[in-house]
Amino acid sequence: MISELEGKVAVITGGTSGIGLAIAQACLDSRMKVAVTGSRQASVDAAVASLSGSGDVLGVVSDAGDHGANAALARVVEESYGPAHLVCLNAGVARLAPIQTLSRSDWDRTIAVNLSGPFYALKAFLPQLETHDEAHVAFTSSVLGFFTTGLQAPYFASKAGLTALAESLFYDLAATGSGIGVTVLCPGNTRTNMAEAGLVGDEPEELAAAIRAELDGGTDPRLVADALLEAVRTGTFYVFPNSGEFQPFIEARFERVLAGRNPTAADAGDVI
Repeated sequence: MISELEGKVAVITGGTSGIGLAIAQACLDSRMKVAVTGSRQASVDAAVASLSGSGDVLGVVSDAGDHGANAALARVVEESYGPAHLVCLNAGVARLAPIQTLSRSDWDRTIAVNLSGPFYALKAFLPQLETHDEAHVAFTSSVLGFFTTGLQAPYFASKAGLTALAESLFYDLAATGSGIGVTVLCPGNTRTNMAEAGLVGDEPEELAAAIRAELDGGTDPRLVADALLEAVRTGTFYVFPNSGEFQPFIEARFERVLAGRNPTAADAGDVI
């Protein structure tokens, strides 16, 4: 955990929109120095422009799913601000398609950004975090890492894996008496552009419209970001800021697993 955030250095991957941008703003409001990443120069520039009036912010174009890019990011942050105190592994992508038509490239890209990338970032930033008495790693997972439906196999698999990665990191750090805290953030429906980016254009219009409408009515990303920073301050591991309607599905899934009952199509209900 980090009991006092002011003056500390925060890194947010995928920090140019949605939850990531809200985390960046919350960190700046806490008087932290902030580095945000994005995959495109235009989006990074726009994010920096929207944040720059709030404090010290650095924008870096970086491929979250690439090992070399994560190593380069760590070097840039240290050269600019010194060793990072808080690393928020937030970058994520999604693709909406059944496994029957899901392409190998979509699978590979989702796993690279959502799961392999956070591991690469950990390897790059852990040496910096270990220089501090207090430091923290936060993973943006999802309620969808705790139960499954159709149409998003790589997203479900990557988020379940990311939660397991966070748990393993916690145990590995605890075994050494490390002062680095760990949080796994598991938001539900939140107003972001991820669903839109995940649509490929050949979905039934009714389905696409339902997905857009559901996220448009989702939680303000700033509420999710505030919940995360409170967890960083208090050393809380699991954070479900808005699980709401998903809670019954999460509980039913674990009850089914423990009972050894086969899943059925009805288990997914109307959840997308």
